[in-house]
Amino acid sequence: ADPSTRLLGHFGMMAMTQIRNLENYDFRFEEAYHLWEKQGRKMALQVKRDPATTGWDLLLAGGILGISGLQRAHHDQWIPALRDGRWAVEALRASRRADPQLIDPLLGIGLYDYWRSHYTRLVKFLPMFPDRRREGKEAVARVMREGEAIAPAAAIALAFLEYQEKDFSGVFQSVRPLRARYPQNIIL
Repeated sequence: ADPSTRLLGHFGMMAMTQIRNLENYDFRFEEAYHLWEKQGRKMALQVKRDPATTGWDLLLAGGILGISGLQRAHHDQWIPALRDGRWAVEALRASRRADPQLIDPLLGIGLYDYWRSHYTRLVKFLPMFPDRRREGKEAVARVMREGEAIAPAAAIALAFLEYQEKDFSGVFQSVRPLRARYPQNIIL
């Protein structure tokens, strides 16, 4: 299989198992997550280093590394989380350079900006970064409006950021069109 197919499969399975772990914050699907993450992360790092990689493959590689970073943050592994997040953003920025018309990488870049700002305010031993939560939310909202492949994921992510900020009217505004489109989705 070509890199896109392999990366997409690992990205999808990592995202699905992480979402299932976070539904009840019980992490009962942790073993399944790690099976997909081990190989997916390895492939993502190889793709990230390949100068001939397409924008789409860099988007997928960045997504895998971003999920890996978020997973580490959920387990208070702050330094590895920042490392994976930085690698993810590097891949996503490279994706935009390789294909400037591709809007979808802004989801990961925006989430990184938002969550890095959020977490560095909670963990005192991390170096202080500028507060980029607003810029992060704006990038996520742009993907929700203009994204090609992951606009629904951006809407869910934006709703989660609004929930984090206790902006419940914003949560309902972000989720309402998705609930109409995907009425059986339990997460929505």
